[in-house]
Amino acid sequence: MTAQDKIGAYYEARTDYDRLHAMSSAAHITMKNAEREAVNAMLEEGIKSIGQDDGTHVSLRKRFECSITIDNEDAVRAWLTEVEGDDAQFVVEKVHKPAVLEWMKEEFEKTMDEGDVPDFMNFTQQPALTVRGWKTRETK
Repeated sequence: MTAQDKIGAYYEARTDYDRLHAMSSAAHITMKNAEREAVNAMLEEGIKSIGQDDGTHVSLRKRFECSITIDNEDAVRAWLTEVEGDDAQFVVEKVHKPAVLEWMKEEFEKTMDEGDVPDFMNFTQQPALTVRGWKTRETK
């Protein structure tokens, strides 16, 4: 099989992936809407829990959500410091993998080679495809 044949097979697989990914996203939205409607119905009917014929049991619980973004992180940290005394227990520092990979890419273009990377990082370097215009191409 030629490289062009393999690219055709890749396009077919990627098209299938895009279609299934879109279907999965749509199914997730449908499921979340159905969940919201079920919660609202249970609240309206005053039902805290209910058993089902198949042996499952559905019950309401409290779910807590909040939004902490780059834009409001300083305000959140100031609020936590105000109400808790400090924010140390809520702050986690970790290595940012995309930044490390970008740095490594730059270093490989200069002088670094695979032998310079410690084994514990399980580093690999391999060719990959880039397809420009994938989202804007006409499908058959």
